[in-house]
Amino acid sequence: MKTFGYLIILSVVFLTSCKQSIKTNPADQILGEWVVVSATGSFEEMNIGTKYTFSSTKMTTEKGINVSGEMQLTDSTIAWYPSGMELKYDYHFVNDVLIVQPVNSDQILKLKHF
Repeated sequence: MKTFGYLIILSVVFLTSCKQSIKTNPADQILGEWVVVSATGSFEEMNIGTKYTFSSTKMTTEKGINVSGEMQLTDSTIAWYPSGMELKYDYHFVNDVLIVQPVNSDQILKLKHF
């Protein structure tokens, strides 16, 4: 019986430590589908409702037409290569909101998980 009690305690400790080791790397958090819920700066109204899909190596935007390209992701930047162009973005999270700002632009996009 004493061994069974130790086994339960060991299981609880193991499961608790696994939960704490879940990656909170921003580059991992960005993966998936997002939609622009608010925007400021140039073309703000046109950006609202645009869907962004991030995979580990590709980014796609979708609103009317789809634009897709290879992507390089760090903990705070996105380099996107659609149609031979290079576009750079800074990003961060505020709670569950993804904030994206194109480099050298007045735009700020706020996205929620779709």
